[in-house]
Amino acid sequence: MGQVQTYQLRAGAPSLDIRPGFVVRSLGIDNYTNQSLSIPILQRTVPANTSSVMIPHGDAGLIQVGFTSPFGYAAAAPLPGQTATIIAYEDEYPANAGQPVAPSVAVPPPAPPVTTPPALVKAGAIGAGTTGTAAPAFGQATTAGNLLVAQVAASGATAITCSDGTWTSAGQVVSGTGARAALFYKPNCGASEVAPTFTTSSVAIAAVLSEWSGAATATPLDQTGTATGTASPLAVTASGIDGGTGRLVICAYGWRTSGAVVASETDSTGFSQLVADSASRANHLGSPYSVTVTTGTSADTNTETESGGTVSSVAAVIASFHP
Repeated sequence: MGQVQTYQLRAGAPSLDIRPGFVVRSLGIDNYTNQSLSIPILQRTVPANTSSVMIPHGDAGLIQVGFTSPFGYAAAAPLPGQTATIIAYEDEYPANAGQPVAPSVAVPPPAPPVTTPPALVKAGAIGAGTTGTAAPAFGQATTAGNLLVAQVAASGATAITCSDGTWTSAGQVVSGTGARAALFYKPNCGASEVAPTFTTSSVAIAAVLSEWSGAATATPLDQTGTATGTASPLAVTASGIDGGTGRLVICAYGWRTSGAVVASETDSTGFSQLVADSASRANHLGSPYSVTVTTGTSADTNTETESGGTVSSVAAVIASFHP
């Protein structure tokens, strides 16, 4: 509720005491003297014999809550019967009564949760074919409850399919009608799973299977992204930021060269090739992964470079999996 407080201006009294718990909403000044009043803090001059000069909140706000403010004026002492007053229209300040109003402080967002990423159990060898079917093997008999991942590369415009309907696609993409890349995964696997096969049209295809412990047994997929290009290197970035740290980040790169060559792939710091594709082919599989790059504050990304041949097209998929 607004209240009114009246202050008498006196020579040699250049201060104005604002009561604790109140903030000045506006000021009214009556100058019934024969001299003008100069009020330096408000950069105002009030003419002689003037009443009801209103100072709005923006200027009155120079006076702090609960403090003696150097208000000040330059005028001779009012003569008897002549007065100069300040009328302060105050509002009660409910919070922190008697304290100065603190400036607002930006509160940073909470840090992302820190978790332990899934760990590699074992990867199998690359399974490759030239007639549209790849039959990779697991590195060992699978353990129940683990996460299984397939990284697949092919050439051609036809989509890659998985023979086992219990596997899920994390994404696939093709660069024109040339290189194609795909990721498939299966959480909470059974013991001694049968390895699936991967099929496309009658073209070259390669795939590798890996097993990971410590991943969530339900909906472990966090973020995904795709990229395509016609030259090396190629960067692929997830479309969003992971929900925390401790992610397995895994990519599939499909490289198409102008002829059969022995090629090699290198990746961003923190990434390693799961299995080196060292065969002499025109279609190569890049299988980078990382368990250290996720920050929880920026999207996962990897840049892969292929050496050893002239690249005509490249496609990539990236995915992250949480514990």
